[in-house]
Amino acid sequence: MICWAIIRDSVVAIDPNTGGILALVSKPGFDPNLFVRGISVQDYSSLRNSKKLPLFNRALRGGYPPASTIKPFMALAGLEYGFSSWTERYFAKGYYQINPDGRRYRDWKRTGHGWIDLERSIIESVDTYYYQLSNKMGITPIHNFLSRFGFGQNNLLDLSGGSVGLLPSNEWKKAKYNEPWYPGDSVNVGIGQGFMVATPVQIAAATSALAGRGHYYYPRMTQSIGDDPVEFPDGLGDDHHIVLKDQRNWERMVVAMRKVISDSKGTARRLQGTDYLIAGKTGTGQVFSLQEDEEYDSEKLDQRLHDHALFIGFAPAEKPKISVFAIFENGGSSSKPADLSKKLFDAYLYNDYPAEYDNLKGKGDD
Repeated sequence: MICWAIIRDSVVAIDPNTGGILALVSKPGFDPNLFVRGISVQDYSSLRNSKKLPLFNRALRGGYPPASTIKPFMALAGLEYGFSSWTERYFAKGYYQINPDGRRYRDWKRTGHGWIDLERSIIESVDTYYYQLSNKMGITPIHNFLSRFGFGQNNLLDLSGGSVGLLPSNEWKKAKYNEPWYPGDSVNVGIGQGFMVATPVQIAAATSALAGRGHYYYPRMTQSIGDDPVEFPDGLGDDHHIVLKDQRNWERMVVAMRKVISDSKGTARRLQGTDYLIAGKTGTGQVFSLQEDEEYDSEKLDQRLHDHALFIGFAPAEKPKISVFAIFENGGSSSKPADLSKKLFDAYLYNDYPAEYDNLKGKGDD
């Protein structure tokens, strides 16, 4: 397992061909050797009372807005239910309104992106495209489609303590708040914000399904016991193939995610120059809601209110061997998890471990 000196983050890497977990990281961690012969009251109190929550497994239980990493799934949902197409063009202003005189839902690019299509919406991560798409779809198609990728479920086979996250629906909001589902709720979910919450292992498994062109494997830690492969009871972890009406959409989405890296306007173009092709998608998760005309200024905010930085990706894109989800809590720029993911790709594909790895071995924080 690979480790880095990062304050609060989580990384999950999965083999998209088997569902095997290659890396499961929650930071800050703790030295498990402290518990072997009985931990002292002082040491346990230090861990329990730490504001950094080292005893909390972020990879399995951390609940985060998936932010723009949800956009490939939203785009596929739009295609599946006939709400969008690859050729339809959309003029992306710097904001979207449900009603002409209503609230302005702003794009991360205040000047807008101009005329775009679906592929370009992935490459440049165009918020307004997904505002209008999710408003057209409504929450029921979104909920039904995303549930096929394991969102809103405990998808762990041989690990305990996983969270189900939250994949909202009409019924959930009525039961929780005794309120109907509003169009604005769908708009927020369309960019992975609002009520939706997912765990790192959920997002990693969903990313593996993208890498596998629809083959969804429930994440698993154990491959075999001795020479015997592990078999799980019927009904537990029903691996499945997500069949689209047009199966070509898997490959077209992979191409769009490749261009997130290779295109001059791609949000992860910093990863260009590898000997293998990477497909990916960046994300920036808001920790608190801005007012309509309020500007986000990280320098004026406490660190705990900074945006989360996220990245999903897999490599080699044409025949993936590893898929990754990485999040930096309050990390701001998505360049950090993207860079970290590339290090994982290099390490796994070429045994090219970063130099700092040798300096971190044996520190119990992996």
